[in-house]
Amino acid sequence: MVANEQWFGAAPDGIVTFTGKSGSSSDTANYSVSVDCGDGGNMVVASYAQDNSAPTNGPQLTTWTLDGQTITAKATQTDSTDECTISIGTCSGVSSGTNTCVMNWSSSCLRCMVFVWKVENVDIVTMEQAIDVEAYNATMSAYKDGSVVIAATGTQSGTAFTGASGLTYHGNQAQESNATAGSALAADANTSFSFTTSITGERAVLVGLELSKG
Repeated sequence: MVANEQWFGAAPDGIVTFTGKSGSSSDTANYSVSVDCGDGGNMVVASYAQDNSAPTNGPQLTTWTLDGQTITAKATQTDSTDECTISIGTCSGVSSGTNTCVMNWSSSCLRCMVFVWKVENVDIVTMEQAIDVEAYNATMSAYKDGSVVIAATGTQSGTAFTGASGLTYHGNQAQESNATAGSALAADANTSFSFTTSITGERAVLVGLELSKG
């Protein structure tokens, strides 16, 4: 009886579903773009921007919401020239269907891109781990069984990404330059991942997030 109780009480594995991507080349600090959020609920959002004047510390998000729900940043990376920035974060209570993602940056940007995932059976408040690097590849030292892993990268180059290793690839969002992303259930992922591109350098920025089941 105890064994059965323990089995039925075990937390199910996390679920991650890519729902949509969007972007704009409005040359402004304040972006509002429409993006598909699938069935809504708890969401992970990654936003990338390229500044047009390379201020100190690069463009930083001052307002970040999806369907009016505040996105809490978990990791942010700015490249060494202070031109490109990418952030990844979580929010809850998002409606199903197409919603507005508001991204107000600290300085005017040439372009902005966003990727969105729905996550289930995971803790979006106390994350397992997050990473931020100036690269197209990264390593997470330990995945926990049943957690989900999400990563996104962007570059000032217009050269498209063509795939991902260790993650399910979710394609490009091309807004003159490119951003891309991927995700996986940890049980099916490697402890390292990378995005396929012919680009070398080009101010690459990458963020990754692991959310434990719970």
